[in-house]
Order: sequence, then structure tokens, then C-alpha cells
Amino acid sequence: MTPLPDDPAALIQLAQAALAPAGCLELTADVRQRAGIAAAQTDRAWTFTGRLEGGAWTVMEWTPVLDPEGGVTLNFGVGRWTLPFIPPLYGTLPSGEDGGLFDEAQDLFTGFTGMVEDDVTTSYAEADGDTVVLTQLFDQGLFRANQGKIVFDRESLRPRSLSLVVERPIDTESMGKLTDLDVEILLGPGGHPVSERFYGQGRAGPVRLRVTRELDYTSVRPCPVSPVAQ
Repeated sequence: MTPLPDDPAALIQLAQAALAPAGCLELTADVRQRAGIAAAQTDRAWTFTGRLEGGAWTVMEWTPVLDPEGGVTLNFGVGRWTLPFIPPLYGTLPSGEDGGLFDEAQDLFTGFTGMVEDDVTTSYAEADGDTVVLTQLFDQGLFRANQGKIVFDRESLRPRSLSLVVERPIDTESMGKLTDLDVEILLGPGGHPVSERFYGQGRAGPVRLRVTRELDYTSVRPCPVSPVAQ
């Protein structure tokens, strides 16, 4: 059985590599998002297709499935794209110079974790049956511990799930002030993404905006091999 790394940072590096895999993948997903203020919530849905090359998004396309007129609309600048929903947590997004959400190109989960990693009070890994659980504790939230948690397969140290809970204000340049954040990524046995869940609450003065986004991957496959020119 694979021994546990002495330094939890080694497990974090494994998780970051899993979120930005080598090679080329084509992905399809169903996206649902609810956004609004207080009781005024708007539901929207899309089909999403994209391509990851060397872990970075090079293609992002989406088609509305549920797109009511009026209500709350959101836009997120990600490189040359303007997405109407929270971008995928899986895969590397462009850097801020290209209109990205963060100064450096990175996956969205790592970007969110980076907002609070300076406040880590405890970081430890422990075996739990056939898994290894890496926990990073931050300061205590109002109702739950602010924490990041990554669950690995015990034998291969391949990540199975990644989650982050933050219940305190975070200032961001691209999304204003986040007051609550709850995200989770599930990965399949092959390391490919299965689903993502995002809940966030932001505040601008007295106004609170809540966003819930669910993304379920329906297909993840290697990119077709181009025929070799004769």
C-alpha cells in the first residue's frame, strides 16, 4: 500500500495535478444555475461542451436549455469567453491578463482555496478505510468549521473528491465580496470529473446575491487523434 506523504503539501500537489490533467480531453456537461436576491430567484440551464489541452480550457461552448426572459443574469469573463454561469471548477482557466477570474492561470477550486490559505490553522492527513483524507482547517465559521477537504484513494492516492467551506467575507476583484462559499468536486475511478456543486453568497452594500450552480459531466473522453498526413 502506498505510504502517506510526510508533508500534506505533496497531497495538495497531487490534487492540483488531477484538476488539470495532461493530454487532451473533450467534455460534455449539463449545467443548472439558480441566482437571485432574496425570494427573486431565476433558474437557468445549459448544455456545455469544451476541450482541455494540457489541463487548460481551449474550447468552451454552451447552448441554453432553460433561459427565461428577465430575472437575474450573471456574466463571468474567462479569457475570450463570457460565461452566463459559474465556470467549471475542473480544468485551468486563463489568467487575469486574458480576462480570467484570478491573476494566475489555475483551476477555480485552487483559486478559491488560495483566497483563504494564509489563514490555515491546521493541516493534516489521515487514513480512513480505503481512503486518505487531507483536511485544512481555517478559522471557525458561524455554523461550520471553515475547511478544505480532499479525499484520496488509499492505494493509488488518486483524488476522489474535493470540497471547500468558507463562512466569512472574502474580498475578490472579479466577484465582489463573497460571504459564503461551499463547493465540491467528485472524480470518478479514472480521475475524470463526475460532478461539481457550487453555492456562493455575495454582498454589495445591503444587497445579497445567492448563486447555486450544479454541473454534471455526461461525457469525458480523449480527443480524436488527427490522421497523420501522408
